[in-house]
Amino acid sequence: MSQDAQILTDNPDCLQDNYVDFNQQQILESATPDLSQEASAKKPTLKWAHPRFILSSFQLYETKTRYYVVGTNQAKQRYRVLQIDRTNPNELTVIEDDVLYTEQEKTKLLKMIEDGNLSVGGLQLSTMEIYGVIGFIRFTQGWYIIFITKRRQVAVLGGHYIYHIDKTRLVPIGPQVKLDKNSDEARYITTFQNIDLAKNFYFSYTYDLTNSLQNNLTQPPLDVSGTKKTQGLQLNDMFVWNHYLLSSGFKNLNSKSGWILPLIYGFVDQAKISVFGRNILVTLIARRSRYFAGARFLKRGVNDKGFVANDVETEQIVTDMATTSFHSTDCLFGNTRYTSYVQHRGSIPLIWSQDTTNMSPKPPIERK
Repeated sequence: MSQDAQILTDNPDCLQDNYVDFNQQQILESATPDLSQEASAKKPTLKWAHPRFILSSFQLYETKTRYYVVGTNQAKQRYRVLQIDRTNPNELTVIEDDVLYTEQEKTKLLKMIEDGNLSVGGLQLSTMEIYGVIGFIRFTQGWYIIFITKRRQVAVLGGHYIYHIDKTRLVPIGPQVKLDKNSDEARYITTFQNIDLAKNFYFSYTYDLTNSLQNNLTQPPLDVSGTKKTQGLQLNDMFVWNHYLLSSGFKNLNSKSGWILPLIYGFVDQAKISVFGRNILVTLIARRSRYFAGARFLKRGVNDKGFVANDVETEQIVTDMATTSFHSTDCLFGNTRYTSYVQHRGSIPLIWSQDTTNMSPKPPIERK
């Protein structure tokens, strides 16, 4: 059974055809939309989305005053909608619609939005392929949303796929205007785009890459009934490199929202080896801390908050490939077929610096 199917099986409310019980006309755009009041008015009648519902594919719809990001699971059987207001380019307003839509309900919803905006251009579907939302950023003249537009699978761990980001795209939220090439906004955009997000950034929809395998396996199951306060495993924000970008649009990064996709910066690779005819799978995950990171000649020692320069957590995971699941029937929190070894590396934890004015990183080469 796939993970998406198991999620719906564990939560029977998600399978009911009549779980959407609210006035869908509320989401139609008006000349002066009040998104906060609209969201609060819907809450008493909603049946909430499953807290572990996984979004892995997205489509972007556009009207004159809003963006609609429609996310779906791998089976493309249930959908969620993220609304982004475009009326005020200097203010970011993001609303998560917590309703799980069926294919028919999603189509009806988009049709209603299109009919309500025919006088201002209707509803336009972007042809861009989207695999995740990295976050939001603002420079001087408005907000932008950053999408993952190309991914590459690099590893499979316990049935969870791990991807490398191959391509991203920066999309302005407000009305597009032609920028002066010499303006501060254009300069900041160029500087940001020079940061290669398609190099050494990794993510997973279902596995928490910010925590070690031991932490992931020893946490109690996430309570979905709402009767307990168990929140499950929290993200280790030391390794969430898009933490600032996500926090601009999502106030609680540990809300188990399907829209929040943490990125790690480092290295992930996987190799299969044969030991006396037995297949062994070795996975290497290197997580670089986002605190006190930078060029080696500029970042040394420890800062005043106790973070050492260029801290990297390296984890080696070994499994015999006899099973794909993390969970074992004879072990409640763990699996004897998986081993994990974690090692930390960083600068010496002392407050010190180095004079770089007289240093020559490239030694002179003389010909004799």
